[in-house]
Amino acid sequence: MNYIKPLVILGLFLSSQISFAADDCSYKVIKVKSPDTLTIRTGPGRNSQKVGGIPATANDVKIIGDAKQIRNSKWAPIKYNNIYGWVNRGYLKKDCPVITKNKLYHVVKSGEGLYGIARKYHYSVQQIAKWNNLAANDGISVGQRLWISPPTLSSRGGSCSDYKVVNVKANDFLSARSGAGVKNKLLFGLPANANKIKITGNEKRLGRSKWVPIKYLKMEAWVNRRFLKEDC
Repeated sequence: MNYIKPLVILGLFLSSQISFAADDCSYKVIKVKSPDTLTIRTGPGRNSQKVGGIPATANDVKIIGDAKQIRNSKWAPIKYNNIYGWVNRGYLKKDCPVITKNKLYHVVKSGEGLYGIARKYHYSVQQIAKWNNLAANDGISVGQRLWISPPTLSSRGGSCSDYKVVNVKANDFLSARSGAGVKNKLLFGLPANANKIKITGNEKRLGRSKWVPIKYLKMEAWVNRRFLKEDC
């Protein structure tokens, strides 16, 4: 049976109807033994058509919307290797970078290499290698900690961790969104005089602009980096 057409239709539907999750974590498959795979379906629930499978060792699955309760299980919309679909949420677990002060690092797991880790965090092998004093062809070992933050984040040394809003008029606000880019959902606005803002992760470049994940009071979102300035 040819699944190309249903997948294209499903991808278009999900990408146009579902907002991306606010966190930037990937998810890994759990409770599935190789060579079995986690089934991807066209919709939530076991009655929906099967369109593919995610390997038991996969760790770069993205949840792209809210989960739906179907009887005793929850189903989540996902993206995996450019395939959109739904999976049982009980077989996914967050696989986030570890945050320590202003740095982020990844703990190497069995079967991982520099290429896969770089792809997961949207950097090049050369960048990850440079930040960890490695050659691009160096081997890595299970349990090894690899820094995955660019110099702009990792070189501060903790001397300045707060930011304030700049380039925003007094009667206006800085838009805080659910993800990087203006197409993501507006969550709240930061006042023009807001300060004590924390940058919590890696910046993302979108065209000519850079976006960063932030925490303000107890709220988390993404903002355009151009409107923040260090407030030491």
